[in-house]
Amino acid sequence: MEYRLEEKESFKVIGLKKNIKYESASTDIPKIWTTFFLKNLFGKIKPKYTINFDATMDNNTFDYMICDEYEEGLAVPKGLEIMQIPKFTWAIFTCIGPSNIKMPEINEKIFTEWLPNSNDYDIAAGYNIEMYSNPKDYKKGVNDEKYYSEIWIPIKRK
Repeated sequence: MEYRLEEKESFKVIGLKKNIKYESASTDIPKIWTTFFLKNLFGKIKPKYTINFDATMDNNTFDYMICDEYEEGLAVPKGLEIMQIPKFTWAIFTCIGPSNIKMPEINEKIFTEWLPNSNDYDIAAGYNIEMYSNPKDYKKGVNDEKYYSEIWIPIKRK
């Protein structure tokens, strides 16, 4: 698995956030995207990230957010929220290929292979960020075989 380590300063995102149960995530996440489309939120933000956040990392729910970077001082449209992402060192995993195939594949490998077998790193907090390239830059959008995306996991030394 290809990855790099990168320290990122704290940053803010703006988007649609919902709290969902792990057990129903596979059906709830598509519903959140449907809400995003039905409320025509593409006119307000361009989703560059999705963020899964579980503050306690031992809960049965987590926050899921479809979002973009927030520019300080901009008005927050109704139904959207701002979230502060703390400064961390991130393990950033490259995903190349259709996002609906590559992202779940890499996510599974991170948590079943990479983290459990790492002698150097532990997860630092309950964030899992998916960063998406602009689909318009690819012939088949997010389904293109060359589509580029990333998964960010906050890490700390063991």
